[in-house]
Order: sequence, then C-alpha cells, then structure tokens
Amino acid sequence: MTDAWSTLPEAFCARAAQLLPPAALHAFKQAFAHQPPMAVRWNGPGPLPDDVLGALATAGVAPRPMSWFADGVHCDTGDRSMVRALPVHADGTLVLQAASSMFAALCVEAQPGEDVLDVCAAPGGKTALLHRSMQGRGRLVANDLSRARIARLRDQLEALHVDGVQILTGDGVSLARDLPECFDRVLVDAPCSGEGRWHVGQPHDWQSWSLSTVRGLAKRQRTLLKAATDMVRPGGVIVYSTCTLAPEENEGVVADACKDGRLTIDPITPVSEAMVPGVCRWGDVSWPDAMAGTCRIHHGVDGFTGFFVARLRRT
Repeated sequence: MTDAWSTLPEAFCARAAQLLPPAALHAFKQAFAHQPPMAVRWNGPGPLPDDVLGALATAGVAPRPMSWFADGVHCDTGDRSMVRALPVHADGTLVLQAASSMFAALCVEAQPGEDVLDVCAAPGGKTALLHRSMQGRGRLVANDLSRARIARLRDQLEALHVDGVQILTGDGVSLARDLPECFDRVLVDAPCSGEGRWHVGQPHDWQSWSLSTVRGLAKRQRTLLKAATDMVRPGGVIVYSTCTLAPEENEGVVADACKDGRLTIDPITPVSEAMVPGVCRWGDVSWPDAMAGTCRIHHGVDGFTGFFVARLRRT
C-alpha cells in the first residue's frame, strides 16, 4: 500500500495528509492500492427486487442496500466485471454508478413537472437518475461541451431506456446567455482534477496533476457556477459537485459564487460516516462558517468515492 501511494505526486500526498484525518487517509490509501468502492442502482420498474440482491450475492459482490436510497446498493467485494456479467445489467435495469455520484444527483431533489438542467452531463449517469427522480415528467436538459462525450451520453441514456431528455452541446457560459432564469434546478458536476477517482491501475489520471492545474480548473469551475446562477430561477436550487479533494476547486469556488449575494448555502444532511462538513480554512485562506454546510465525502469509507457536494439556493 505504501509503495502504491508513493507513486502519486508528492505535493498531493502532503495536501491529502493535511485535509484528511488519519482514519480517512488510511481508507483512501487502501482503496487507491486495492479495489475502489463499487455500487449499483436499480433502474427497473417498482422497488428493488429481492432476487436482484440474490443475484448480486451469488455473483460474489457482497451487496449491502443503502439506508439512504432505496434503489442503491453498495457492493463490498468483487469487481465491476462480476456485475456486468449479470443479465439485469445487460438489459439496463441495474446500473453501475458510484454511491457518491448517486448522492450528488439526489441532492438536486428534482421533482416531477420541473425544469431541470444538467450542465456537464456526460457520460449520463446523473442525468438518468435525475430523470428517474422526475418520473419522466417535466423538462430535463442535458448539456456537455464535448461532442464525443455527448455521443457517450446518448448511448448511456438509450441503454438505460431514458427518453424525453433534451440534449445540447455547448459551453455552459454561452448557454446562460440563451437561457436566463429558465430552470428550477441545475446540477453542475464540474470538470475537476479527479483526485477522488484515482486508482493505482490508472496512472494517466494524475500524470498531468499540479497545483497550477488545480488553480486553472478552479477558474473554469467558477465560470460554470456563475452561469448556473444566471440560469436558475429565484428560489431555485443549484447543486455543485466535484470528485476531487482540492479546496480550491470545492469550497473556494462556492465561496466565490456566494460573494454577490445571489446564492446561499443550503446545508446538506450527511447520510454516512464518510461525509464530513466542508472546510472553512485552507492554508492562509478563510471562508465563511456557512461553508460547513457543504459536504466532503471521504474516499474508501463506507463504500463511497472521494467527492464534494454543495447545495445552493438562488435568492
């Protein structure tokens, strides 16, 4: 485990030791060096069937139903190939999706009949869950900047039998000029440094990591969150999420977005020991105490991957 961790950038390891308490840092190192957390979501009609849990158990993935989401199941052993071999995965009624990703989409609390936007939607897992939350009723718009990623999103939605989603390809900032105050809820799952997804078997994920890259991504994230603020209606909700530990990309972006008074933090209630309050201080930078209402999710704890989620309300 120690040898695997030492392959990561030294500056990242030092930052992780500052951000994470010892137990969470140990869990991160374990998940990084061995099997990363895995979860599935029921996508079929009605409640999650007992026979699906039985099939997962037989497949050897040790299913553990989520206490906070009736359709979700942690898989505590095995790997994704075991799930992909099941007929219920092949037909789209069982979806491989990270528990943290499910939690972020559920924090949107999308309702039937609402206008909902997923700004950075590809590859489509969160869009599909928003559609399920809306029971297929209302207006759901999925946007992404990359045409290649949009093609993946279309394939994913088709595989999961999700229809009626309006798909756009473009920059979120440009979108805001065309769709001011047009949505009740907006999800911004922003492009990020991806630290919470790193695994020893995928070294390309961190080969370009640097503090300069983190700061550059934070600049882009601020523009996306401002665009979302322009597109949500007064009283509406924005959920901002990343899969990174970096405070510059998380609390720093949220604090900047709240400066003009149009957004307030809607505190998130944790559903697992993996979830802790956002930080209000990093290095020599301090942020308002309200930042503790955002949510950090520790990687490798209770079946979760590293994540950050903030729920914001437009005044």
